[in-house]
Amino acid sequence: DILTHTPKDKKTWLFSATMPNEVQRITKKFMESPIEIEVGARNTGTKMVEHHYYLINARQRYQTLQILLNLYPNIFGCIFCRTKIETQRVAERLQEDGYKAAALHGDLSQNQRDAVMQSFRKNKIQLLVATDVAARGIDVEDISHVINYQLPDEIELYIHRSGRTGRAGKKGVSIILLPKSHLRKVKLIENKMQVKIKQMEIPKKQSLVKLQLDHWVRSLKQTPISSEFYEHFDDLKNSFEEYSKEDLLALMISKDLKPIKFEYLKTHEDRASSSAGTKRNKKKQSDRFFINIGARDEYEWTSLKDFLKAKLKVGRYDIFQVEVMKNFSFFSMNHGYKDLVLNTFSNFHIDNRRVSVQLTKKEKQYFSVSKKKTLKHKK
Repeated sequence: DILTHTPKDKKTWLFSATMPNEVQRITKKFMESPIEIEVGARNTGTKMVEHHYYLINARQRYQTLQILLNLYPNIFGCIFCRTKIETQRVAERLQEDGYKAAALHGDLSQNQRDAVMQSFRKNKIQLLVATDVAARGIDVEDISHVINYQLPDEIELYIHRSGRTGRAGKKGVSIILLPKSHLRKVKLIENKMQVKIKQMEIPKKQSLVKLQLDHWVRSLKQTPISSEFYEHFDDLKNSFEEYSKEDLLALMISKDLKPIKFEYLKTHEDRASSSAGTKRNKKKQSDRFFINIGARDEYEWTSLKDFLKAKLKVGRYDIFQVEVMKNFSFFSMNHGYKDLVLNTFSNFHIDNRRVSVQLTKKEKQYFSVSKKKTLKHKK
């Protein structure tokens, strides 16, 4: 749009970190006999970046992220999400779990974005959770890890993401949290970037706990000792005289370290066999609900389930059979929750928009009613 209003007689330079088809079309339409200059190989990442992926269950994406953060306690990195809603949600969950994290996305004002980036550059924020658009201007040399919470649709965006680390001669790591259904995307990235993306295994609980303790011991030994406390040592010794050395260590570890949650790492077969009876009962004794938010509101089934779980204050297994359509969604709950659901959403609003939840028995019946109402409204 801008180029169509520029003079025909002009000098034009185009700069791009990658050369996707969209940029090539601009060169053909608006440039006359252009000369192309490449610095480095096209669509390749720096050799200072290692590329890893972890095969995950999509429903346990956040729990896997937590384990990786325990695996890399000194991480200073970017976590990339696909949507603004997911970006904000992940950042808030990290903050609740005690991490120094902040979100960067298009819904923030310019002042808010500047404040977040200033805190990130000064290492006041350890984890920056960002969308691809908001992260375009990130230029911080010491980023150690890039975590792809979700892969982007375009390979060029992955190149941009991984390029946030491995700068100024320092090594970096780009990590992909990868559901098995997206495994083919890894091959496409490898072919495009001419790199090898190594599959990594989530460490066993005991190994990860040992790594966590080793890091804690190293950090404790490197802590500078202040002489101003020496005069109070006798009082301190008396305060802890009933504790053994082992008890004191246990207190210090319990205070400083977060417990690692590994419960979800049971095999799919274990989960299926243990919950098969429960699922059968849910199908027999459950209510089906309609809600007027869906994919256009940037929800997928996992984020919608998390939203409902938080608002209704119920457990993760109390909401099931979540189906997200374009403009609305469906979810199921046991009979005992009907009044809770309808009362919670009886007069509920998000950004001045009323969120409506209705009890429905068959989705097909609702579709036919909805269609008639829409036609009548148009007339």
